[in-house]
Amino acid sequence: MPEVAVSLWITSPLPYPASVILSAPEVDVIKDWLDYTNLAFGTLGVGATIAALIFAGRAQGDAKKARLSVSLERRRQFELEILRSFMEDLDEDGLHQVVVDKPGILRRYESRLRLLPEKDLPFWRQLVGLSWRDEVSALVGFKDVIQKASQDYNTYVATATAGGRSLSELSVAESLQMQILAEEMTVVNRRFEGAVRDRLVVELLDAIKVRVEAVDD
Repeated sequence: MPEVAVSLWITSPLPYPASVILSAPEVDVIKDWLDYTNLAFGTLGVGATIAALIFAGRAQGDAKKARLSVSLERRRQFELEILRSFMEDLDEDGLHQVVVDKPGILRRYESRLRLLPEKDLPFWRQLVGLSWRDEVSALVGFKDVIQKASQDYNTYVATATAGGRSLSELSVAESLQMQILAEEMTVVNRRFEGAVRDRLVVELLDAIKVRVEAVDD
């Protein structure tokens, strides 16, 4: 590397000249290709590490989602089996007809109802706690209608048979009116039983639909 030299002759009492040589190296800022290569690989190494961490984080998240998805699918299938068993009992055993008079029979389903989310089958859950037909009719809003139809019929029969008259002694008009009132009472009770059946079925179908549609989500 070249040097810049400065020589000074200094007059002094010494028997010989003193020479002071000042040298200062010239600095050339030159980086060879190895420096740039090392810098590039260093930068790439940091980038690769960051990318690896991001990929690992995403992979872990995907694995967690996959495990959750499997768990949810198993739960969905389990709940569908419970709902299917309820539907079979309604179709094959005429459960709704029994429930009208003996709602307490649904207590045998209580343990399975607890395995479902509380928001599912609220009508079923309410019936579990009932014991009598009047309680069921009140729950579906038919109690007053049934009582009125029954009262109208009983009142007419009591009036028509007053004084010791038998039903066979009633006139054709009286017998016809009594028959009409009896039919009205029957119709009201059938509507009541239908309302109970419909609510049982609709709640089951809604719960099943939610789980079937969840497959597409």
